[in-house]
Amino acid sequence: MSSTAAYRQFLQDLEEKRDERDRVQKKTFTKWINKHLIKVRKHITDLYEDLRDGHNLISLLEVLSGVTLPREKGRMRFHRLQNVQIALDFLKQRQVKLVNIRNDDITDGNPKLTLGLIWTIILHFQISEIYVSGESGDLTAKEKLLLWSQQATEGYPGLRCVNFTSSWRDGRMFNALLHRFRPDLIDMELVSRQSNCENLEQAFEIGESLGVTRLLDVEDVDVASPDEKSVITYVSSIYDAFPKIPEGGEGIAAHEVDQRWSEYQSRFSSLLQWSRQHTVLMANKNFPQNPVELKALYNEYVHFKETEIPTKEVEKGHIEHLYKLLEVWMEFGRIKLPQGLHPNDLEEEWGKLILEMLEREKALRPAVDRLELLLQRANKIQNMALDCEEKLTLAKNTLQADMSRVESGEVVQCEKELACYLQDCESLIRQLNQELKLLREEKYYQVEQLAFRASCLQEELVSLRLQCSSVYRKGHFSPALGGTGAELTSQRGIDSGLSLGQTLLGAVGAVGAVGAALLRRPMARSQLVAMSSSEDEGSLRFIYELLGWVEETQELLERADWGADLPSVENNLQEHNDIHTAVEELLSSLQEARSYEAKVTPNFKSSYSETLAKLEHQYCKLLDHSSWRLRSLESLHSFVSHCTEELIWLNEREEEEIAFDWSDGNSNMNAKRELYSEMRSELDEKREVMRSLQETASRLCVENHPAKQTLEAYSAALQTQWQWVDQLCVCVEQHLKDNTSYFQFVSDARDCESYLRQLQETIKRQYTCDRSSRLTKLEDLLQDSMEEKEQLIEYRSTVASLVGRAKTLVQLRPRSAESNLASTTPIRAVCDYRQIEITISRGEECVLEDNSQRTKWKVISPTGNEAMVPSVCFTVPPPNQEAMDTASRTEQLYQKVMSLWHQLHVNMKSVVSWHYLLKDVRTVSTWNLDTVRCQSPTERQQVLDHLESHLADFLSDSKESALFTPAERRELEKDVQQAQQHCQDLLLNMETAEKDESVSRSYLSELQNISLRLNEAEQRLVRGIQTPPPSRLSGDTVDNTVQIAEQEKLQSELDALRSGLGDVSRRCVKFFEEKPTSSSVPVLQAELNQAVEKTDKLHNLSCVYLEKLKTVDVLIRSLDEVESQVRRYESRLSEEDIVPADTTAIQNLRDQHGRWQEELGEQGDIFLSLESSVHRAKEAGSQLSKLHPDRSPELALYQERANQMTDRWSGVQRQMETRRADLDALGSDLHQYRAGHSALIRWIEETTKRQEDTQPGQSDSKALSEQLAQQTALVAEIEQNQTKLDECQTHSKQYCTSVKDYELQLMTYRAFVESTHKSPVKRRRMHSSSDAITQEFMDLSTRYTALVTLTTQHVKYISDALRRLEEEEKEVEEEKQARVGQVSDLLGWVKGLQGRTGGPNAESSLAAQQSISEQLAAKKDEVAEAIRSTEVFLLSKQASKLSPGERAQVEAQLDQLRSTYNQMCDSSTQQLQQLEQQLAKEEERKVYRSRSEIRGQRSGGGCSGSAVLGVRMKRGMQNANNQLLTCRASLCRKPAPLVCVPWKEPVRTKVAIAGVIDLGTVETFPVFPASQRGLIDQDTCHVLLEAQLVLGGLVQPDSQRSLTLEQGRAQGLIDARTTESLSELENALILVGNTESDQRTPALPVAAAMEVGLIKEEVGLRILELQMSTGGLRVSTGKLISLEQAEDMRLLTPRTVTKLQSRLQHRELIDPNTAEQIHLCDLQERCVFDSGLLLLPVKQQPGGTVCLRSGRKVGIIRAVQEGLIDPEVAVRLLEAQLFAGGVADPRSGHRLTINEAVRLGLMDQDLACAMLARQLQTGGIIDPLSRERLDLGEGLHRDLLSSRLALLVLESLRNFRGLLWPESGELLPIAEALQQGVISEELARNILAQRHAVGGLYKPEALQVLPLNHPASSLEPRCRQFSQRHPHPRYFLST
Repeated sequence: MSSTAAYRQFLQDLEEKRDERDRVQKKTFTKWINKHLIKVRKHITDLYEDLRDGHNLISLLEVLSGVTLPREKGRMRFHRLQNVQIALDFLKQRQVKLVNIRNDDITDGNPKLTLGLIWTIILHFQISEIYVSGESGDLTAKEKLLLWSQQATEGYPGLRCVNFTSSWRDGRMFNALLHRFRPDLIDMELVSRQSNCENLEQAFEIGESLGVTRLLDVEDVDVASPDEKSVITYVSSIYDAFPKIPEGGEGIAAHEVDQRWSEYQSRFSSLLQWSRQHTVLMANKNFPQNPVELKALYNEYVHFKETEIPTKEVEKGHIEHLYKLLEVWMEFGRIKLPQGLHPNDLEEEWGKLILEMLEREKALRPAVDRLELLLQRANKIQNMALDCEEKLTLAKNTLQADMSRVESGEVVQCEKELACYLQDCESLIRQLNQELKLLREEKYYQVEQLAFRASCLQEELVSLRLQCSSVYRKGHFSPALGGTGAELTSQRGIDSGLSLGQTLLGAVGAVGAVGAALLRRPMARSQLVAMSSSEDEGSLRFIYELLGWVEETQELLERADWGADLPSVENNLQEHNDIHTAVEELLSSLQEARSYEAKVTPNFKSSYSETLAKLEHQYCKLLDHSSWRLRSLESLHSFVSHCTEELIWLNEREEEEIAFDWSDGNSNMNAKRELYSEMRSELDEKREVMRSLQETASRLCVENHPAKQTLEAYSAALQTQWQWVDQLCVCVEQHLKDNTSYFQFVSDARDCESYLRQLQETIKRQYTCDRSSRLTKLEDLLQDSMEEKEQLIEYRSTVASLVGRAKTLVQLRPRSAESNLASTTPIRAVCDYRQIEITISRGEECVLEDNSQRTKWKVISPTGNEAMVPSVCFTVPPPNQEAMDTASRTEQLYQKVMSLWHQLHVNMKSVVSWHYLLKDVRTVSTWNLDTVRCQSPTERQQVLDHLESHLADFLSDSKESALFTPAERRELEKDVQQAQQHCQDLLLNMETAEKDESVSRSYLSELQNISLRLNEAEQRLVRGIQTPPPSRLSGDTVDNTVQIAEQEKLQSELDALRSGLGDVSRRCVKFFEEKPTSSSVPVLQAELNQAVEKTDKLHNLSCVYLEKLKTVDVLIRSLDEVESQVRRYESRLSEEDIVPADTTAIQNLRDQHGRWQEELGEQGDIFLSLESSVHRAKEAGSQLSKLHPDRSPELALYQERANQMTDRWSGVQRQMETRRADLDALGSDLHQYRAGHSALIRWIEETTKRQEDTQPGQSDSKALSEQLAQQTALVAEIEQNQTKLDECQTHSKQYCTSVKDYELQLMTYRAFVESTHKSPVKRRRMHSSSDAITQEFMDLSTRYTALVTLTTQHVKYISDALRRLEEEEKEVEEEKQARVGQVSDLLGWVKGLQGRTGGPNAESSLAAQQSISEQLAAKKDEVAEAIRSTEVFLLSKQASKLSPGERAQVEAQLDQLRSTYNQMCDSSTQQLQQLEQQLAKEEERKVYRSRSEIRGQRSGGGCSGSAVLGVRMKRGMQNANNQLLTCRASLCRKPAPLVCVPWKEPVRTKVAIAGVIDLGTVETFPVFPASQRGLIDQDTCHVLLEAQLVLGGLVQPDSQRSLTLEQGRAQGLIDARTTESLSELENALILVGNTESDQRTPALPVAAAMEVGLIKEEVGLRILELQMSTGGLRVSTGKLISLEQAEDMRLLTPRTVTKLQSRLQHRELIDPNTAEQIHLCDLQERCVFDSGLLLLPVKQQPGGTVCLRSGRKVGIIRAVQEGLIDPEVAVRLLEAQLFAGGVADPRSGHRLTINEAVRLGLMDQDLACAMLARQLQTGGIIDPLSRERLDLGEGLHRDLLSSRLALLVLESLRNFRGLLWPESGELLPIAEALQQGVISEELARNILAQRHAVGGLYKPEALQVLPLNHPASSLEPRCRQFSQRHPHPRYFLST
């Protein structure tokens, strides 16, 4: 029965613990949920109840995940179940495991499962995200958090975090955790002295100030075993709130903050000081004038810029990076950033330094260049002075010779030569003076010295001239002499010019050093011609100049070096690019020389042609050599740069592995293993790269690359480094294995030692005993000790394993540089290592000589060689003496533990035996006569036998015991003997003790009756004390009257018992006096004393308890009165929901709070009365607690309730004070906002009305100018009002922020009141006035933005219209003047011809008339062109700008010219006929008159001169008539109609067009890159690519290889979109190629594939069409046949032939040069062959113009306007211009987008719409800058088109879905656009009325299509009104 009760008590205690745990978890989880729900302004009070409907649960998941979840809005049970199920499904989608949790469990409020669900959510969303550095991947979230806690609290004495329960009870762990992150907030010494409650309260308060929600209460943690889940939740909240190192990222740990902060300050101050010093230095602009000093100063600046600045930039970047790492600690408050230590301050100083450097460079560089230029001029002056001195010396010598001849009487001979010398000196001195003048202007520092030298030369020249005058008796030389001198000078110049062999690259430092050359251009032809006597001579010198330049450049290139490393190769490549550019630019000089060849005179012709041919040959050779060298350098540079990158990467890996610390100081092998795994992955990825580089090197070497040695050297170096890294990987694997074993051993040994020591302490603490130990405990300990022994025996194998493993461990300590080596330390090689000085193979034993360097060891190989070798290559083999010592210590410790266990076990056994023996001795010693009398002899003998056996056991067990000495054992033997003797004495005296028993029994009976009654009274009193008072706290109205009455009754009963006991006591005392030696006296005495004592105690307790009941009754009544007042005011305050958006209402609300405050002041007396009642009740309770162990818990509850009432009363007062202050601020903010808002609204309405009334569509420039001025003034006014709008926004934000804070305060207080009052009514959430104010300001901002947009559009439109109108007026005026002037001139000329008269006779009149006819015929084309161009002008749009009078004037002049010219032609024809007839008649008369004379003459005589003249005149008149008729016919005829001509098969070629050659740059591009550069249009590109595929594959012009689509895409020949569009054609060609057919019988594989359905008919026809255009149809035999032959051979069906003929009629290609639509074969005929490739030459015209077939150059858009080209052709050409950078403006040459072209009036909207629609259909809108294809929204975002254009494009594509919002690019439905005020109702009506009728309405909000007869209730209100007014409503249109 007793065991059952104990078990029930155990279950009851267990249940109470579980309930307590659930209570704590519920409170913690509730706070945790509220911490997240406050973000969405929600709050829960009861965890089980408030999660039942699922809404709060969904809101919690939305906040945690950031995902919006659906929910049911109903309140029925199935709605709740559905909401909870939504939450559970979402958790399952997030891979959250839910065990046995269903939706009905949560809906029914199941406590266990609700707690389990919340714990699961906490684990997933908060705890599972924990990352701890150095963790292993298999740790659970709880273990990670525990590990983080241990790391964070490591180093604090006396603290060790082993769990989440007892370790946190005293609060020291929480404080240590906070101290680690914020040591400035906590004093750990004070924490060690404080109590648990104080520590916990301090930690929770400080954590709350740091952003950690207070989830725990002190009383929940300060218990024997705090709830683990609650503690985990709170600790994880600390983890989330505190800074941490991100996973896989970089950060600063808490213990490193101070160190890194000091490092940041030091680095920052140093760099800041350095920047300021050098800023001052750079600000100094005082430069020396000496060239040497200035050059040194400049070199010093360059060194500073290129060396020091990059180093400091790296330092600055490190500082910025360090600041970013520290920034999180600054935000956390750990670090306070002082003023001036922000990186922006450093950046500001750095910017000042850079600006000063730029200013210094701007000033220094020109000064250096200026001085260098002046130095060159000074050197030139020096050279000229030397030349002049030499010539003066020669002149003096010559003059001396002639003077000698004169003295000897001979004739002078050197007069002419002397004249040349003097003339040259004069010229040199003039040049000297000019150069000196420049030096003086530039203030050259040595100009005076040079001027003095020039003046000396001038004086010598004057002196020499005087001597010449005296010798030759002349003051000057004769002109003949001067001319002779000039000829000599010219001749010398020619000789020097013809011998010019100047080099292009001068001042070469060494042979082949091209990089040190100075680039010089050949002299221009014009300069050489100016220096020569004739143009032919100058041209010839020009050719020689070019030839010398070419030959010397060729020689220089042949001896140029290639470079042995990357810098030299890059330098050579860069320099050769400059040389190659110079070589290519020489082509223009060569063409110039070639063009002059035809103009050379015969004297120079042969020499010129021969030299020119040689020059062309040498130039071609030079160009080929330069191109070959450029390609070789490029391939070499590509290979070397790639190899260098890989070598750098391999070197970095080598340095990482060599520098890694493998000593015992680095135990983080897991991190190293991960790094090594990543490196292995990178090596695997790099393996293919290495193989590719080796193949590239082999290929280049096989191709005999000129830099073969460099290639082989880099290839060998790469291979060697790769193999070395492989060897390092072997070393790393071995070290990972060895070090892992070592550190695992160390860890196991440490754990083993720790376990044994802990076990030793446990055994010592648990099994240490003494004689005071209880027997039952000792027996249990004995049993436990035996189990402990078994575990110790089992643990022996672990210790033995450590001993065995210690013998196999490598040595790591020698790897540390600080360790001392033994005399000889053997080491073993892990990999092969081969160097010149030493060679070591894997596995060889070496000797470690020196380990002072950690990364490199000095070793001695087995052969005796000594060298420094990387330490990673070796391992120090076993034995590891330290490990063996550790294992030995562990084994010794194990033996100590075993010895300790044995000794304690013996001690316990001896104490147990002692207890049993002592128990028997005491039993026997306590026997009396009654005991012996009641015993049977058998029982008595059994007790005595036990006494003897226990004595024997004790003597045996205590032999080895340390607790009993031999004297103590002997003393126990004596005690046993005395007990035995006592038993014998009792047996002898058993019959002598029966006296006076009857009297004592009667007294004893009375005392027992009194004791029973006292016990009954005591039970009633204790029951009354322990029974809680009536449930006053629950609100019942029952009082304590009944309980007080019962207690008064009990008090009277105790008084009666007390008087009865006094009577019995007097009689017993008398008996004691009479019979003092009776055996019953002690028992009776004890019973009497007990009864008296109990009576006094009960009486006192009853009095105190009765007083307590009375004071508590008074206290309860006071509490009820106070609570009623508190609840009344709390209810008033909780009724306030929102803040009204009215200042008057806010003021009323504030006044109401003031009245309530006055009422509160009058209610203070009731709290004083309550305080007095509480004090009296506490005194009564303290008196009761002294008498009874019960602590009166109801008093604590009443005290707590009184404190709550006081707190709530204070809260009511604070609420009223706070709300009054907040309402004051709210009223002020709202008043300011309302004032600004009303003023802005009035201004916007007035301004908008004025803008809407404005009509910008004026055609008068003056009116437009006035409107532009008005709009500009309005823009200024808008900008002024922007400040008011910003102020209004500020007031709005202030008001909204204050309102939200105020309403949050109301909501929080209301939630508190509802939870306190337990109100079941849930109030509906009211809409906040801040939302209305926010929406109101957004409307204001929208209206303001609309006004700004409208005004901006007006200004832009008026400006563009005004500019366009002025340009058009100017163009029209110029065009009118040109046309009218031309017509007027021709009209005047015609009228002038009319005024001419005939000659005096017929012959002269006929001659004059013939002259007129010829002039008319000559002017025929000019007159016709003038008439045609004028008519075109009158029909153009420009003519619409003419006034009616101007137009009539032009038309009148045009008609007058036409009529006058025709009349003139007619009259001239008639006059010629008349003159012809008249002349014929005169001839007949003359013939008749002279006939007689003719007869008399000789028969051999000829015709007279007049007859001949007549014949000639007749022929001339016939010709003139014919010309006039032709002129008139040409003026009167109309254009001939187009005639369709049957297609004729053109001449074809079998070669596809491989690319395009740009004639402007002479560059060759493949087809697709040419289209990307705008050389050809996209459709032409597509057809050319199709033709290449049909002829074998895509063509790469560089390599002349045929590629597939994928290969072409990889080579950059096409892009992904083109690949996709051509893939069908390529697949079809592959299928056709796989089709097998009989080679003997001809067949068309394409037609066969079409017939069997392998390819589509459309694709097959396309292939056949391309074959026809590229040579003919391909039959299976390999021959080419025509279409007619295929039809005759019946290889094609008639239907196919018909389709092919119709296709061949279509001209789908465009010639970019002439803008013609042509066939592919025609385009091939216009191509040229170059290196076996067919290339299309394209010449891009400036300004985007095209050169038409007629030779006219015109802009594309102008050509479309004049009807010269088709609009479709124009669209394709303009699209090509977009790829070239934009549509070209013919006027300025600028590149524009389509939107800009439309805005500038360059193209109309129809053309722009057509271009954009085509782009959208072919991949997207083209961005001219990036050549990307964009969608419509992105095009709008980048301003590639306007919103109006976008609507037009969508309209053209039949894809209209609403209105396009310009800012974001989104499409708005018409209804939404109406609601937002984007469009008016009239505009919406016009938009919808112009759409095509549709079968339904598309509603975007619901993503559904509604039939037209759908109820109007589903539409928006304004759309419903619109649909009622129109029979065909359109809510949102979609086609």
